[in-house]
Amino acid sequence: FQNLVRELKLDVLLIDTHPGLNEETLLSVAISDALAIIMRPDQQDYQGTGVTVEVARKLDVPKMLLIVNKTPPSLDFDEVASRVQQTYNCPVGAVLPHSDEMMMLASSGVFALRYPDNAITLKLRRVADAPIGEAVSVIVLRDGKTENLSVKLGRREEAEADEPVPAAATQE
Repeated sequence: FQNLVRELKLDVLLIDTHPGLNEETLLSVAISDALAIIMRPDQQDYQGTGVTVEVARKLDVPKMLLIVNKTPPSLDFDEVASRVQQTYNCPVGAVLPHSDEMMMLASSGVFALRYPDNAITLKLRRVADAPIGEAVSVIVLRDGKTENLSVKLGRREEAEADEPVPAAATQE
């Protein structure tokens, strides 16, 4: 994949795998610089996500983010984000609502292009457009306590430079 990224001069290579842990998924997780795990707010996905998060940590994936998908509108999205973050000790990038438009599209097109103003598209755009070089506020759970961190997002190329890069996260 590194050759592909270099040859095509890509900023990001996004690999979408099947849910669960199979050979393709494990290989993709093992070579990832960052991992976004998409889960639903149901018991089965909580268990599967727990296994995936544990495997990713054992494989030393440097950055991990959870995205909760198909959330019923009757749930409190902030509470869902808080519960998921506390359960996995991992930041939640977005809690996405269930969408009839997404279901009706049925993988026949690119949702964000077909529905650019939909709440799902806007939340995903916010995750994707996280500002590089600017600090963003992130809430993390450490040793059972919530901490607010200011995290400066950067590019991997800069982190791999010959000169050491200072730590970017500071407690608020």
